[in-house]
Amino acid sequence: GGGGGGGGASPTRAFMYTVEQRRQWPSLEGQVRYKRQEENALTLTIDLKAAVNREAVAAYEARRREREEKRDPVLTQTPEDEEKVLPRVPLTALLQRWSEPEMIESGPKGSLAAKTTRMATFPPVLCIHLGKFYQEGWGVAKKLEVEVDMPEELDLEWLRGRGLQPDERELAEEDDDAAASSSSATAAAAAAGAPQVDEAVVAQLVGMGFAVEGCRNAVYKTGNSGVDAAMNWVLEHMEDPDFLAPLPAAAPGGGGDGGFAVSEEGAAMLMSMGFSLEQATRALKATQNNLERATDWIISHPDNVMDTDEAAPAPAPATAVPTTDDGPGRYRLLGFVSHMGTSYHCGHYVAHIKKAAAGGKFVLFNDEKVAMSEKPPLNLGYLYFYQRI
Repeated sequence: GGGGGGGGASPTRAFMYTVEQRRQWPSLEGQVRYKRQEENALTLTIDLKAAVNREAVAAYEARRREREEKRDPVLTQTPEDEEKVLPRVPLTALLQRWSEPEMIESGPKGSLAAKTTRMATFPPVLCIHLGKFYQEGWGVAKKLEVEVDMPEELDLEWLRGRGLQPDERELAEEDDDAAASSSSATAAAAAAGAPQVDEAVVAQLVGMGFAVEGCRNAVYKTGNSGVDAAMNWVLEHMEDPDFLAPLPAAAPGGGGDGGFAVSEEGAAMLMSMGFSLEQATRALKATQNNLERATDWIISHPDNVMDTDEAAPAPAPATAVPTTDDGPGRYRLLGFVSHMGTSYHCGHYVAHIKKAAAGGKFVLFNDEKVAMSEKPPLNLGYLYFYQRI
């Protein structure tokens, strides 16, 4: 399958691949724009409408509701429910959705463009991340109960990008892009004198339930002297009219966002998962405050979250030599990680790894417990790892 780089290279390079994004404007016939960026996980959104057993799921839910309505609340003994019927979605449906064109505002004067995503390279080890976690209502974290048909062998060559074609013409960067770049330089210069705050302390305060801007003010006003001093400042000043006033020169990731307000609850929840305020801010801006998509965005943009939007390097041209390892887009399942629980706030992770020493069978790793897995739950995983063949 090939390695992920020469001696001394990070082992994580084995997961890195290059994504090709192609944008085409219906109003500009034959003109396109290509962009490439590195990713380390293929994140797939799960659409329950693609389930192949929707009628069976609906029938099960109807029977369950009927039993609940007839159940006598006085009785302490209740008949055991039948085996639960979960929606079953094919992996091919998720891949098809990932690769479908998406209409976005982009390019000349904000005109609509069709964005198509493809794999420019295929990594030695492909990590497929299923987006099962989501947010319901005001901060209620939940997990989709769904089965995804995950084959033990994959052929993804149909997703390979081809780059600029002979009948296409690369659209030149627009004047408005240059203007945006100039504005970004001004913003970066202003940010150079921005107040510095210890984001780790901010995250601790936010985790206690206080508003992000108030926590940033507390850390700044107490000279980054620690969580105790900042907490005392919060308690003394939280009734002040300017308690939530933003610090000068905007927070990380600020500027160029058209006044978009990041959800403080969403930021607090992301930081409670171990992400920094800067990561949370950028991800929520990029996903319009959608918490599940923001989580997926952070996971799939590990090299981008620490850079501001304005300072991001220019994308490599589509014709550039890829810096990620490449090979055939054919894979064999190595193993998968499953989450046992109802949301990302609780539960437990276990891994099933296919071991040659075990005759090619799956072995369950559950903390210090290791055992053969007679019936591995292939369709219930969260992260899947495929080796290139």
